[in-house]
Amino acid sequence: SRRHGSEAVGVFVDESAQTIASVCDAVGITYAQLHGDQARASFNDLPDHLGVIYVVHADSSGAIRTALPTRTGTGDGTGTGTGARERGAPDWYLVDSMKGGSGEKFDWDAVQPPTGSKRGWLLAGGLTDENVAAAIRTTRCDGVDVSSGVCDETKLKKDPRKVEAYIRGATQAFAQLDT
Repeated sequence: SRRHGSEAVGVFVDESAQTIASVCDAVGITYAQLHGDQARASFNDLPDHLGVIYVVHADSSGAIRTALPTRTGTGDGTGTGTGARERGAPDWYLVDSMKGGSGEKFDWDAVQPPTGSKRGWLLAGGLTDENVAAAIRTTRCDGVDVSSGVCDETKLKKDPRKVEAYIRGATQAFAQLDT
């Protein structure tokens, strides 16, 4: 919850900058997670006050297969798509498998995450409560993202025990990295 320092993240797939900005502003979302070519293409046209998690995909060997944001921005930081100023770097890169949301894993030993974001990079793709600690120790990522890896047998509903175990494993692994 926000009381405990959490930030709201909206996940957008192929929406325009105007749609992303207006939805985020209307409901108080502070970060837009950009999936899909159109959403990623809107990066430079998003307002400066909106944080951005820019999703890239790694193939099974860990090679990044998604183009990074260009530095030829057309946005002016207002979300209107006018002007000639670039937005700058995304807050985070999120490295996911080629099929985001599928729960597919890629080679964590070989991944070369993008550099140049403001805050670091997040790992996704095939993470579960049973492997999140090992994934963090292997990749030394700055954060983790999960969805299907903490679902119950229906693959639709989150399993509270898996969520708790995931958070516990991630917290312990990040604490060990800091020592």
